Amino acid sequence: MVYLVFVDDSQQRGPLPREGLDDLVALGAVIMHEERMLDYTARVEDLRSRLEVSAEVEFKWKPPKGSFLAKASGDVVNELTQGMLKIAADCGVVSVVAVWDQGRTGWNKDDTESICRRMLFERIERHLDTEQELGIVICDEPGGGSKQIKSFLADCRTLLEEGTEYVQRKRILLPFMTAPSEHVAPLQLADLVTAATTAALAGHPRGLALLDLLRPLMRSNGFGQVGGYGLLLWPPPLVGLHYWIARDVTYRGKSIAPKGDPFVSSGNDFAEDCGLRHDDAPCDCGPETV
Repeated sequence: MVYLVFVDDSQQRGPLPREGLDDLVALGAVIMHEERMLDYTARVEDLRSRLEVSAEVEFKWKPPKGSFLAKASGDVVNELTQGMLKIAADCGVVSVVAVWDQGRTGWNKDDTESICRRMLFERIERHLDTEQELGIVICDEPGGGSKQIKSFLADCRTLLEEGTEYVQRKRILLPFMTAPSEHVAPLQLADLVTAATTAALAGHPRGLALLDLLRPLMRSNGFGQVGGYGLLLWPPPLVGLHYWIARDVTYRGKSIAPKGDPFVSSGNDFAEDCGLRHDDAPCDCGPETV
């Protein structure tokens, strides 16, 4: 049996609603077992039909100006978005999203995406190893034409050949492939999951509103911990966001829940505060109050 892995990228430029974050660069994957592929596709087609969204309309988190989804009512877009995530959960889809705060490192976008790709590769291989299955990776076709696509595929081939310090290729069957997302429904799901997760991290209300549907998809370990497994944040001072986004209370064996003591939490910029401004209302972002 084979898992199909669909990959897309996202970006959020500062200034962001969540104070303490700058420009975010993200790469995400949705992992789907081959036996659930036709079921997922058929159910999304039924959802679109009910909402009168043509099969030719590509789902994009940020649809082009003047497109059908850009002009559609908020109710239609919300129902389509939520429906896709619910169907994904029913079909056993697992997500992995790597997010890098580019503003904290000063790296360019290409270098940042390359590091995120390595992080994603490691988690895909580990997931396949846990499941004792093989996988095929399909990425959304990069913009910029054939030259950009060739460069992207060459970088991916090098990654598979060399592996990383921690993980070597064992279960990814073929070189990474690309496809235009308008023809591949699961790539549109990858766009949704990656972009919505990144938007939630940035503090945008639209992304935050979907967290209850995103969390069930996030890859976790045997103890239900998402950080480092299905949500990868860098650099280290962002570790506290695993609490606010994924509801994790520990990370690598250490508590990341608020302690009411900023000195104890030194080095974790989001240990005591979610970074969002709630005016005079109490913060309700934590797992104990959501």
